[in-house]
Amino acid sequence: MKVIGEKLVSTVIDIKCDVCDDSVVIIKDGLDYIEHVELTADFGYGAKAQNTEYHLDLCENCFHVARLALREHRNRLTIFDGEKADDDFGLQS
Repeated sequence: MKVIGEKLVSTVIDIKCDVCDDSVVIIKDGLDYIEHVELTADFGYGAKAQNTEYHLDLCENCFHVARLALREHRNRLTIFDGEKADDDFGLQS
C-alpha cells in the first residue's frame, strides 16, 4: 500500500565557484546543468598538512586558470630536464 504525503526535501539549487563566486549552473534549452570541478585533498598521517582537508568548487574558467598554473609550475620544476608540459597538460585521451 502506498502512503501519499508531502515531504520537504533539500536539494542543491546552485553552486558558486570558490574563486570567482560565479554560478556554475549553465542554462541550455531551458534546462539547468551544473558544470563544475571539485578539487579535494585529504592529507593523512605523515604528510606536512596531516589531518587537513581541502575542498574547492571551481567553474570551468577558474579550473583552466588553475590547470595552466600547475602546468607552468611543472615546467619550472623540469626546466633542465627538457620535459616541457604541452598545452593539453592533464587532458585524458
